[in-house]
Amino acid sequence: MATKNLIRTLFYGGGGKAEAFRYADLIINILAVLTYVVGSYLRHADQPDSHSYVLYRFESVLGLILLAEYLARMWVSGRRGIRGDRTKSIVHEQTACG
Repeated sequence: MATKNLIRTLFYGGGGKAEAFRYADLIINILAVLTYVVGSYLRHADQPDSHSYVLYRFESVLGLILLAEYLARMWVSGRRGIRGDRTKSIVHEQTACG
């Protein structure tokens, strides 16, 4: 549980470490968008295979980092899946109100 609390603090807490973590997360997300935009142009250009190989490897590593971020956010969010108790109560409250 200490790991989960640490990750939750980094994503949602205050303080210098949490802010630095969120800035690093923002930079990674901006880098991901730029990589996919620029990468789409580079694939259509006449480039040697070595450039494409490096780009594919970089995109793979970046995709794994983004997947890890997504899974960590899901883990610390406290929400369960579609069949979880909390989700059912949220859906019930929304349908009961309106």
